[in-house]
Amino acid sequence: MAAWGSSAGGHLVALMGTLEAPAEERVQAVIDWFGPSDLLTMPPNVLSEKRDRAALAKANGAVLLGGLVMDQPDKAKSASALYQVSEGDAPFLIMHGDADPAVPLDQSQRLHEKLKAAGVESTLQIIPGAGHGGKGFDTPAMREMIQGFLAKHLKVSAE
Repeated sequence: MAAWGSSAGGHLVALMGTLEAPAEERVQAVIDWFGPSDLLTMPPNVLSEKRDRAALAKANGAVLLGGLVMDQPDKAKSASALYQVSEGDAPFLIMHGDADPAVPLDQSQRLHEKLKAAGVESTLQIIPGAGHGGKGFDTPAMREMIQGFLAKHLKVSAE
Protein backbone atom coordinates (compact mmCIF):
# COMPACT_ATOMS: atom_id res chain seq x y z
CA MET A 1 0.00 0.00 0.00
CA ALA A 2 1.19 3.49 -0.84
CA ALA A 3 0.02 6.77 0.65
CA TRP A 4 -0.08 9.94 -1.45
CA GLY A 5 -1.18 13.39 -0.38
CA SER A 6 -0.68 17.07 -1.02
CA SER A 7 -0.40 19.97 1.43
CA ALA A 8 -2.28 18.87 4.59
CA GLY A 9 -2.62 15.45 2.95
CA GLY A 10 1.15 15.43 2.44
CA HIS A 11 1.53 16.13 6.16
CA LEU A 12 -0.68 13.15 6.96
CA VAL A 13 0.94 10.67 4.56
CA ALA A 14 4.39 11.67 5.84
CA LEU A 15 3.19 10.76 9.32
CA MET A 16 1.85 7.45 7.97
CA GLY A 17 5.31 6.70 6.64
CA THR A 18 7.17 7.64 9.81
CA LEU A 19 5.00 6.79 12.82
CA GLU A 20 5.59 3.48 14.60
CA ALA A 21 3.17 0.76 13.53
CA PRO A 22 3.23 -3.03 13.19
CA ALA A 23 4.97 -4.07 9.95
CA GLU A 24 1.79 -5.49 8.44
CA GLU A 25 0.02 -2.14 8.95
CA ARG A 26 2.74 0.14 7.54
CA VAL A 27 2.64 1.72 4.12
CA GLN A 28 5.33 0.56 1.70
CA ALA A 29 5.73 3.94 -0.04
CA VAL A 30 4.93 7.62 0.55
CA ILE A 31 4.41 10.35 -2.01
CA ASP A 32 4.42 13.69 -0.21
CA TRP A 33 3.51 16.72 -2.29
CA PHE A 34 4.49 19.91 -0.45
CA GLY A 35 3.29 18.81 2.98
CA PRO A 36 4.33 20.54 6.20
CA SER A 37 6.78 18.31 8.08
CA ASP A 38 7.49 20.50 11.13
CA LEU A 39 4.53 22.28 12.68
CA LEU A 40 6.82 24.23 15.00
CA THR A 41 8.47 26.10 12.12
CA MET A 42 5.54 26.55 9.74
CA PRO A 43 5.15 30.34 9.32
CA PRO A 44 1.43 30.46 10.28
CA ASN A 45 2.40 28.91 13.65
CA VAL A 46 5.30 31.25 14.42
CA LEU A 47 4.94 34.53 16.33
CA SER A 48 6.26 37.44 14.25
CA GLU A 49 5.67 41.07 13.35
CA LYS A 50 2.98 39.83 10.95
CA ARG A 51 1.39 37.27 13.28
CA ASP A 52 0.27 37.93 16.82
CA ARG A 53 -1.14 35.31 19.21
CA ALA A 54 -4.69 35.92 17.93
CA ALA A 55 -3.59 35.12 14.36
CA LEU A 56 -1.68 32.06 15.56
CA ALA A 57 -4.84 30.79 17.25
CA LYS A 58 -6.58 30.68 13.85
CA ALA A 59 -3.77 28.81 12.07
CA ASN A 60 -4.31 25.24 10.90
CA GLY A 61 -1.68 24.01 13.36
CA ALA A 62 -3.58 25.50 16.29
CA VAL A 63 -6.84 24.03 15.06
CA LEU A 64 -5.19 20.61 14.70
CA LEU A 65 -3.55 20.67 18.14
CA GLY A 66 -6.33 22.46 19.99
CA GLY A 67 -4.19 25.45 20.94
CA LEU A 68 -1.18 27.50 19.88
CA VAL A 69 1.54 25.34 18.42
CA MET A 70 4.30 27.28 20.19
CA ASP A 71 2.65 26.58 23.57
CA GLN A 72 2.72 22.80 23.11
CA PRO A 73 6.00 21.85 21.45
CA ASP A 74 5.88 18.18 22.51
CA LYS A 75 2.44 17.74 20.98
CA ALA A 76 3.56 19.61 17.83
CA LYS A 77 6.59 17.34 17.47
CA SER A 78 4.45 14.23 17.87
CA ALA A 79 2.28 15.51 14.97
CA SER A 80 5.27 16.35 12.75
CA ALA A 81 6.91 13.73 10.53
CA LEU A 82 10.31 15.42 10.88
CA TYR A 83 10.49 14.30 14.53
CA GLN A 84 9.21 10.77 13.84
CA VAL A 85 11.81 9.68 11.27
CA SER A 86 13.64 6.45 12.06
CA GLU A 87 15.46 3.67 10.28
CA GLY A 88 13.01 1.37 8.56
CA ASP A 89 10.52 4.05 7.55
CA ALA A 90 8.80 3.75 4.19
CA PRO A 91 10.61 5.13 1.14
CA PHE A 92 9.58 8.69 0.26
CA LEU A 93 9.10 10.60 -2.96
CA ILE A 94 8.80 14.25 -1.95
CA MET A 95 7.79 16.83 -4.55
CA HIS A 96 7.76 20.56 -3.84
CA GLY A 97 7.62 23.73 -5.92
CA ASP A 98 10.39 26.25 -5.36
CA ALA A 99 7.84 29.10 -5.49
CA ASP A 100 5.38 27.64 -2.95
CA PRO A 101 3.84 30.57 -1.01
CA ALA A 102 2.04 28.36 1.54
CA VAL A 103 4.52 25.68 2.66
CA PRO A 104 8.18 26.70 2.58
CA LEU A 105 10.44 24.45 0.51
CA ASP A 106 12.57 24.09 3.65
CA GLN A 107 9.85 21.83 5.13
CA SER A 108 10.47 19.22 2.44
CA GLN A 109 14.23 19.72 2.29
CA ARG A 110 14.63 19.15 6.02
CA LEU A 111 12.43 16.04 5.98
CA HIS A 112 14.35 14.64 3.00
CA GLU A 113 17.71 15.20 4.74
CA LYS A 114 16.50 13.62 7.97
CA LEU A 115 15.17 10.57 6.11
CA LYS A 116 18.47 10.15 4.26
CA ALA A 117 20.45 10.53 7.51
CA ALA A 118 18.35 7.71 9.03
CA GLY A 119 19.10 5.47 6.05
CA VAL A 120 15.61 5.78 4.57
CA GLU A 121 15.31 6.00 0.80
CA SER A 122 14.10 9.47 -0.08
CA THR A 123 13.92 11.39 -3.34
CA LEU A 124 13.27 15.12 -3.31
CA GLN A 125 12.05 16.55 -6.62
CA ILE A 126 12.04 20.34 -6.57
CA ILE A 127 9.83 21.71 -9.32
CA PRO A 128 11.18 25.03 -10.67
CA GLY A 129 8.61 27.81 -10.76
CA ALA A 130 5.85 25.69 -9.21
CA GLY A 131 3.78 27.02 -6.36
CA HIS A 132 1.48 25.18 -3.98
CA GLY A 133 0.46 22.61 -6.58
CA GLY A 134 -0.33 23.39 -10.19
CA LYS A 135 0.60 22.23 -13.66
CA GLY A 136 4.28 21.62 -12.85
CA PHE A 137 3.23 18.56 -10.84
CA ASP A 138 1.28 17.05 -13.74
CA THR A 139 3.75 16.58 -16.55
CA PRO A 140 4.78 13.41 -18.39
CA ALA A 141 8.15 13.48 -16.57
CA MET A 142 6.50 13.77 -13.13
CA ARG A 143 4.00 10.99 -13.94
CA GLU A 144 6.85 8.77 -15.10
CA MET A 145 8.78 9.46 -11.89
CA ILE A 146 5.73 8.61 -9.77
CA GLN A 147 4.98 5.43 -11.71
CA GLY A 148 8.58 4.28 -11.41
CA PHE A 149 8.63 4.99 -7.68
CA LEU A 150 5.41 3.04 -7.09
CA ALA A 151 6.50 0.14 -9.30
CA LYS A 152 9.77 -0.11 -7.39
CA HIS A 153 8.26 -0.09 -3.91
CA LEU A 154 4.87 -1.76 -4.09
CA LYS A 155 4.85 -5.49 -3.72
CA VAL A 156 2.19 -6.88 -6.03
CA SER A 157 1.26 -10.49 -5.45
CA ALA A 158 0.37 -12.72 -8.41
CA GLU A 159 -1.97 -14.81 -6.23
